[in-house]
Amino acid sequence: MTSVQNHQRLSNGNNGTKYFGLLFLLIFASSCVFFKPVNSTTGSNKPDFPKDLEGPKKVDPNTGEIVYNQQLDVDLDTIEWSEGNKMSLVIISDAEMVFNNQEKDPNTFSSGMSMAFFLPFNATKLNSLENKIPAASMDAIHYHNGIIMALDELKEKNILIDAYFYDTEGNPATLKSKLNGNRNLAKVDLLVGPFKKNCAVELAEYAKTNKKPLVSPRVMNTTVTESNPYYLQMNPSVKAHCEALMKHALANFSPEQIVVVGRASEKSELEMMRYCIEYFDSTKLATDTSYIKEFIITDDTPGYTEVDVLPMMHQSKPSAIIIPSFRDESFVYEMLNKIRINQENKMINVYGLPQWKTKFVNIAPSMYESLNVHITSANFIDLFDPEIKQWIAAYNEKFAMIPDDEAFTAYTTTKYFGKLFSIHGPDFHFMLETLPDENLITKYQLEKVMMPIIQYQDDFSYMPVSRFENKYLHILKFHDHFFQPVDKLEELLNEGSEFTEDRN
Repeated sequence: MTSVQNHQRLSNGNNGTKYFGLLFLLIFASSCVFFKPVNSTTGSNKPDFPKDLEGPKKVDPNTGEIVYNQQLDVDLDTIEWSEGNKMSLVIISDAEMVFNNQEKDPNTFSSGMSMAFFLPFNATKLNSLENKIPAASMDAIHYHNGIIMALDELKEKNILIDAYFYDTEGNPATLKSKLNGNRNLAKVDLLVGPFKKNCAVELAEYAKTNKKPLVSPRVMNTTVTESNPYYLQMNPSVKAHCEALMKHALANFSPEQIVVVGRASEKSELEMMRYCIEYFDSTKLATDTSYIKEFIITDDTPGYTEVDVLPMMHQSKPSAIIIPSFRDESFVYEMLNKIRINQENKMINVYGLPQWKTKFVNIAPSMYESLNVHITSANFIDLFDPEIKQWIAAYNEKFAMIPDDEAFTAYTTTKYFGKLFSIHGPDFHFMLETLPDENLITKYQLEKVMMPIIQYQDDFSYMPVSRFENKYLHILKFHDHFFQPVDKLEELLNEGSEFTEDRN
């Protein structure tokens, strides 16, 4: 175990002895520790997940019998999303509200917390002769730096944390070897990482077996683990994105104005259409006969020449057209172009996914503007916000680097769980649903996701917790040449304000 306390600046953004030193330490040492607490909890005798926090039974009011959901909640296993864009905005939090010492009872638990971070530093790929950090290491280094920024602030609040760092190398076998027989992990209160699904499966099983909460910062796939109440998925799932789109559409349009569009040849699009429709159905009363139109495209010709988009549009009212497609930019472009050509004087609102902002490069901003395009986004970083500017300046001063999205994610995640531990001690994990958090880039709004009951036909006494998932997503609208949170935009429009700052 190596103790590191001083953080010297790099000579430039990508090179520097500090990060070579970090990578070398990760090759030869099992962990690095920062800010050793006065007292550290062991967490070696943690109880099972409390049964009173399991999901409630549903009872038929007519018969009094328990009703079980026989529909398997199968999420897409093939979707891999990378979230975020360096030109995005944020919601600001009040540090004094976040760290209220009056909420903490110091007599109920030790003051120290231990976190273990499993990140793909890829230290073995380092070639010191080239004097260059491997590109494969940069995400982990930024994440590491964000953690250090958070630990500095937590320390100022007298929240002291042991932080152990392990290099997964993006390899499940390497990760497994570091988990086996590691004595340091016995006293860890929280596991964080890794970045890839194959490693996440290994670490999730370790967390479940050892009853240790695991924060999964990036993986959004829901098939990593099952019946695991110790798995905390911070990146909302594909299903959550679809539900967020439908929720916003239903809040602003009647069902007759909404249509969901996808291709018959694309399984992922059909699956996401199903998520949208199922969310709508879950909001209806038993006597409600309304429905959402589904527009399934069977034409696979270049340019989708046979597709008639007029049936997608309401003839007398504004329309909300949901296109849950993220892989094929050409398809999205063709649909948007056809809608715009046939729009005439109709008010159209199109709903899409984060890749329309982060990955698609050939769709003109004017098309997004004219069709009032809305998308979901897990994070939103406003480079023009004074608090963000100050944080970036502090990060640059400390590390001589400009932070990427991983740095922001690590910073907000570490602060959030450090705060939870300071209030509730080792059992903070049981209080997740009662303490949502608003921070620099998003909100953390963790909810239990229950196991499909069909897998428990021999025991219908309770529905086990599959995982916790952060359900909060921003809805961004393209306006004034960039995507911005629709709630903030509505506030500005209601106040009669306009952006006057040049954001180009």
